[in-house]
Amino acid sequence: MALSGLALGADTLFAEAALALDIPLESCIANGAVIEKYARGRERTQHYRLRAQSRVVHELPYAERSAESYLALGHWLVDSCDLLMAVWNGKPPDRPGGTGDVIELALAASRPVLHVHPLKRTITWLHGFQEDLSYPGSRPLTICGKFRTN
Repeated sequence: MALSGLALGADTLFAEAALALDIPLESCIANGAVIEKYARGRERTQHYRLRAQSRVVHELPYAERSAESYLALGHWLVDSCDLLMAVWNGKPPDRPGGTGDVIELALAASRPVLHVHPLKRTITWLHGFQEDLSYPGSRPLTICGKFRTN
């Protein structure tokens, strides 16, 4: 299972890659006004298509875009995943709910974090590396993509 907040950029690339590999996608929308971030045309079409291709779409109870709604999305992603993949520039959070905050939440929750640094072009484990990525029990591994590249 792949989880995504469907943000522009690497989040949508993650969702597209999961679907291309026949990995079921579950998405979560931070607020009712998120579509305003998407330019009319290709970006909005892609967003609606990814929503339609999601097995489940969770919509958080926020009408407007706000730091609180994005932080709530971060909590949902971390609480719902077994492994967080984060494309992140390594900079401290510049606003609540940003990628840096989500990584801090994941580390505090002892979630393994695979950090892809787009500027350094490195991939490192920030916590909880298990070489074979196996987890006890029979449920499938749930991977979440949370990204920020600039």
